[in-house]
Amino acid sequence: MAGAPKGNKSGVSLKDKELRQRAYKSFCAHLAKGKAIKSWWYQEGEYSCVWATMLSYIQDTIEFDPLQRTIAEAQGYNEWEEISELSAKGKNKANTASLQMVMRNKFGWDKEQQAKPVPNDPAINELLKGIKALKESDAS
Repeated sequence: MAGAPKGNKSGVSLKDKELRQRAYKSFCAHLAKGKAIKSWWYQEGEYSCVWATMLSYIQDTIEFDPLQRTIAEAQGYNEWEEISELSAKGKNKANTASLQMVMRNKFGWDKEQQAKPVPNDPAINELLKGIKALKESDAS
């Protein structure tokens, strides 16, 4: 990815905490719509930020609550699941080939699935327990 030349001082990053939080809220809203990370950008006046910069910012889990991003990603997956479900039931006229492409890219259906370690985050662990409990209550 091409960037500004080393030493360039003309770019303005999101130095204000409240501005970064507004950008993070925009980032999470983007993901919640089911959109790809790489299509996100933020602009407010002379301040701007793209997805790669936001990913760098959100490594600071004190300032940026990772649970917000996790929930937004789950909402985004739900958006595409709803579209697929409605299409399968004949309730929308989604183009099947386009829908397959999106789902393959979004869910990695054409890639071998490997178990990823779950981070030891109490908030994520609570969310996972809640999801498991919901699944168990639906099964009974």
